[in-house]
Amino acid sequence: MGLYPVWCGKGGKPRVVPLGEVAALYLDNYLRWCRPGLCRQGGRPIRALWLTMLGKPMGYYTVRARLRQYREALGIEKRLTPHGLRHACATHPLECHAEMRHIQELPGHASVATTQIYTHVEVGHLKETLQRCHPRERGTIGE
Repeated sequence: MGLYPVWCGKGGKPRVVPLGEVAALYLDNYLRWCRPGLCRQGGRPIRALWLTMLGKPMGYYTVRARLRQYREALGIEKRLTPHGLRHACATHPLECHAEMRHIQELPGHASVATTQIYTHVEVGHLKETLQRCHPRERGTIGE
């Protein structure tokens, strides 16, 4: 699997986001075949990646509404929001024991301290690991 850097940013803050091969293929198709037809604003370049059918940059509320539509169509009961996806992008690698410094880069946090809000999710895995691996929990001390 290859990773392709994609520069994106909020508030003028650039970020590099790893993009897998399948996602890169879909993004390439969108940029090549779909997005040019959406750019209808008098030839002015539009910097936003995702555009609405009216050729305007897609905002937070549009993304949230789209996610709700997909969630309902798929029969997913759990609430799904852009912030929830952002949170998942940080917590899933953490649960797979990725380094905190690498996870910090995904949401673009300036400080590891900001990223540490996601560490509470890993406590369950820590307890499980402790019970499975620690000699006192396994009852193997002095045997």
